[in-house]
Amino acid sequence: MLRYLSPFAVLCSMIFASACAHTPAPTSSDRSTSQDGEVLQQLREGNIRFTSHQRIHPNQQPLRRQELTKGQAPGAIVVSCSDSRVPPEFVFDQGLGDIFSIRTAGHAVDAFALASVEYAIEHLDAKVIVVMGHTSCGAIKATMASVPGESTGSRNIDLLVASIRPGLKHLDRKDKTLRADAIDNVEATRVALERGSPFIHAAVEKGKVRIVAALYDLDSGDVELWE
Repeated sequence: MLRYLSPFAVLCSMIFASACAHTPAPTSSDRSTSQDGEVLQQLREGNIRFTSHQRIHPNQQPLRRQELTKGQAPGAIVVSCSDSRVPPEFVFDQGLGDIFSIRTAGHAVDAFALASVEYAIEHLDAKVIVVMGHTSCGAIKATMASVPGESTGSRNIDLLVASIRPGLKHLDRKDKTLRADAIDNVEATRVALERGSPFIHAAVEKGKVRIVAALYDLDSGDVELWE
């Protein structure tokens, strides 16, 4: 039995079909952009709670620990300094399983740090890499105090200083917070992540992961994020 459709109904059907045909399905890049935006918003909100003394200490309950025995899916990779005053989970008010944290002096990245970032992207599907420096960084102070061509007395510290020095453009000794130098160092680490790993570079190019820079202020507790 044929059903009669009025001209108006036929027209509506045609418009609906046309709209469906021309509305692009969300791509993996679109979905990734949405997800990385949500992750960054969570970090921003967490830092506001931290600086306003309203931390909620999320995801730290026994149930959360049990959930994480089945696996982890941190939204953010935070590459930051080993400094005891700058623990990412504290300054962003995050909990267990929320941040894949990689910490080295001056957030310098070596093969092991790069491998850690690659693992979090490939196997944990992390959406954002946050490179976070901080004011009054001891690694930067050590670099500025060292004499080029002379050893600090430690082969390992020599390697650290050698990795940091090329990225410092300001060398502003008048500013005790070394803010400009810390920003230089963050930008240098961002570059080192992509240059040091074709895998990370490809993931960024494909929109699978996003690299964001950050600076933590030791005095205020604020984290400034930028791209």
